[in-house]
Parts: sequence; structure tokens; C-alpha cells
Amino acid sequence: MKKIIGLAVVLILIVAAIQLNATSVKGGLSKCSANSTLGGSCETNCQSPLVAKCSGDLISADCQCVTGSTEIIRVKPSLSQQNLTDANDLKTYCTNYGTGTMSGLVPKITDVMTAFASGTDAQYTADEASYTTYCLSQLSTSEKSDINNWVKGRGYLGF
Repeated sequence: MKKIIGLAVVLILIVAAIQLNATSVKGGLSKCSANSTLGGSCETNCQSPLVAKCSGDLISADCQCVTGSTEIIRVKPSLSQQNLTDANDLKTYCTNYGTGTMSGLVPKITDVMTAFASGTDAQYTADEASYTTYCLSQLSTSEKSDINNWVKGRGYLGF
């Protein structure tokens, strides 16, 4: 039983590292990359004392060189009509998936899209962070895999 729990913890940490694209540091250079669920990707290389920080969220992937523990600033991306359609389709997919945790993702998606359309940059940043936190902390490994497969089927990179 302890081996199974240990394996589950390791798997969760791996998924979290992939989603948050942990910074690697070598010889004073730090780098990271990120993919968003329904958007693009980014990567950055930063020279010390700056640190590379990346976040792949619902519709934005942001990679920046920051100082110390400074949080990155999420930037509202340019979206096509197809991105907007896919965001609504993802809400339908999550609703029809059949689990409470997937249904719980629907208001997170709605919040991001509302903040994207008419919210402040601060609200958009908060809602993207909330979406990502929910995905990492609430969705099961199979739910994350299913979403990843769904978005890849739509031509996105997956997270």
C-alpha cells in the first residue's frame, strides 16, 4: 500500500512539474517552457540574477525573466474565433464527462473567458492562475490525460 501511495505522489509531482514547467538552472542560466491548454506555447532563457518563470494556463502561455520570487504577469493573448469556440466546446466536454471534478472546471473556464473579454489584467491573471491550480490539484491523472487528448485532437499542443 505504501508503494502505491508513494508512486501516486511521484506521478502527481511529475504532472505538476510538466504543467508548471519547472525552471532548470545550469551555469547561471535558467530556462523554462510552457504550453497553454487552448493556445500557444513559449520558452525563455534568463541569465542570473534573473530567473526564468513560465506558466501554461487555459489560453495563455507566459514565459518571463523575473527577479527572485516575483510572479509572472500573464498577458492576454490574441485569440481567433476558433479558440473561443474551442473554449465553449471544452466546457461542454467537461460538463458531459460525468465527474464532479470535471464539471467543476466549467466555472473556471467561464471566469477566464469573461476576464479575457472584459476584465482587468489583474482579474485575468487571477482567473488563469485559478484554472491552473484547479487542474493541478483537483483533476485526476486520467481526467488530465483525457483533456490533454481532447485538446490535441483539436490541433493544440496539449499541456
